[in-house]
Amino acid sequence: MAEILLRELSNADINWMIAAGRQEQVTAGKVLVQLCRDPEVIYLLLDGALSIVIPKAESFSTSGAIAEDDCKDQEVTQLSRGEIVGETSLFDLCFMPAVVKARVNSLVLALPRQRLVEKLDQDIHFSTHFYRAIA
Repeated sequence: MAEILLRELSNADINWMIAAGRQEQVTAGKVLVQLCRDPEVIYLLLDGALSIVIPKAESFSTSGAIAEDDCKDQEVTQLSRGEIVGETSLFDLCFMPAVVKARVNSLVLALPRQRLVEKLDQDIHFSTHFYRAIA
């Protein structure tokens, strides 16, 4: 995925993402995207590994939140450097019954979702490059 991002995004696109976002160190087990929640942040995995996990039925709470300790469930897939997380919320799709958590200590670029949406709405070149990269 990293190669696709670098191929599709221009230097100006990458510079905007760096300026708009913030780097965050996340510890293994930290939940980045909650179950059935619209994320406020879109993440770009810079280093490390993330997991998409389907929690056990008893892990669900009435709020849809899941505790980090409860994510010892079925791992669907692993995400590696260059993967974008939370991007499906940009398409108003149904929520997946899954959680995204750090598999190991990782480094992510956290982009505020609303700021990214505004950029996608206002900059046709950026939006074309970004959507092609995640397609």
